[in-house]
Amino acid sequence: MKCSQGSEKESNMKKHMPHMFMMVLCCGLPVLLLFLVPLIASANPALGAKLLPVIPFLCPVLMGGMMFFMFKKEKNTVIKENDNKNETDV
Repeated sequence: MKCSQGSEKESNMKKHMPHMFMMVLCCGLPVLLLFLVPLIASANPALGAKLLPVIPFLCPVLMGGMMFFMFKKEKNTVIKENDNKNETDV
């Protein structure tokens, strides 16, 4: 029993790793850009001025995209599981 639980835990961890990468990207990219704005503004002041008001909205926009793709992938997985279940029933 414990062996199967261990492999199930590893399987769940592998399944969630792409989501964790997306979370780090969604939260880390705006923070990284926020720290880089002074450097960007010193090189190109116009770009720095245009980039600063956009940064707070990056996290919600990227999070919405991540959720869209997560639910799309989950829906495809459920459809495949149902198809496999129907094939075994026949």
